[in-house]
Amino acid sequence: MSARTAVAAFPMRLAGNPYCELLYRHVAACGVPVEEGGELSPRWLLTRRHDVRVLHLHWPERHWRGPGGRVTARSAAAFAASLLLARALGYRLVWTVHNLLPHEQHPADRWLRWLLVRCADVVLQAEAARGALPLGRRRPRVIPHGHYVGWYPDTVSDAEARVRLGVGDARRVLLSFGQVRAYKGLGDLLAAFARLPDPGLRLVVAGAPVHAAEGEAVRAAAARDARIVPLLRFVPDDEVAVCFRAADVVVLPYREVCISGAAVLALSFGRPLLVPRRGALGELATQGCALAYDDAAALPRALRDAAHADLAPLAARARAAAAALDWDAIGRAYARIFRGEEA
Repeated sequence: MSARTAVAAFPMRLAGNPYCELLYRHVAACGVPVEEGGELSPRWLLTRRHDVRVLHLHWPERHWRGPGGRVTARSAAAFAASLLLARALGYRLVWTVHNLLPHEQHPADRWLRWLLVRCADVVLQAEAARGALPLGRRRPRVIPHGHYVGWYPDTVSDAEARVRLGVGDARRVLLSFGQVRAYKGLGDLLAAFARLPDPGLRLVVAGAPVHAAEGEAVRAAAARDARIVPLLRFVPDDEVAVCFRAADVVVLPYREVCISGAAVLALSFGRPLLVPRRGALGELATQGCALAYDDAAALPRALRDAAHADLAPLAARARAAAAALDWDAIGRAYARIFRGEEA
């Protein structure tokens, strides 16, 4: 790289998700320095223009939304002005697309996304999102989401994990893991699960609700059905393995999805998935590590299939799929892009 060597990461760390930390650790190992604490503000961009070359964004709505996640005319204008200034100052702008749009949308989101796509030098997307953004003559670029193997403490056995979650007597345990949010389709899962009378099934719902009403819906379902185990809070690192070791199948009934860190996390623990044929989740079924269904109406039948399927082959392929998401290769690919070696 030139005298302007560093990459400014937005963000370099994210509470409850080690993705960015793992990524930049491997980028730095390739000789590309990464800085945190950057600001998409005119003052910061002007001050750092001599020693930072690349601005790398992940969830850009974090910058154009103000306190409480609200989009205001001021926050939208500030983001747009910062993008245009960054272009004028010669920064290289890279966006890794985790979501095509924010899950709770505002009318300004599409316009600001359009501006970001126009300003970005490189847009990196999941394979499933190829062609979903207006890139003009630029070719879509795809770099996979790296695995989480070895990141979380993992010393508990499957049997011990089941006892700790209170599902030791279950024949098969289903797990829904991650923030409880409407777009993840948990309401569809609870309704479908209620249609299965099998007393040997358990459904563990682990994650903090974003809105109180979503948490109350899970608690109400658990009050009606003792087979549902609500763990409605943030799951710290030392308890993540307990959730996945207790599970036979991880169910991600998302209504919309581009890529899913929860799916990669399940693969990292060698757990097969039950997913809709949508976005990156649908790709997992073609790899043989997931059971798939078409829409919410098909979910009850899919749950019945998951309750009786031979999961050993799927689990083996899940472990293989995780191993293929190699961080060393991902770090090298990002380093080449940050250096400008790949347009």
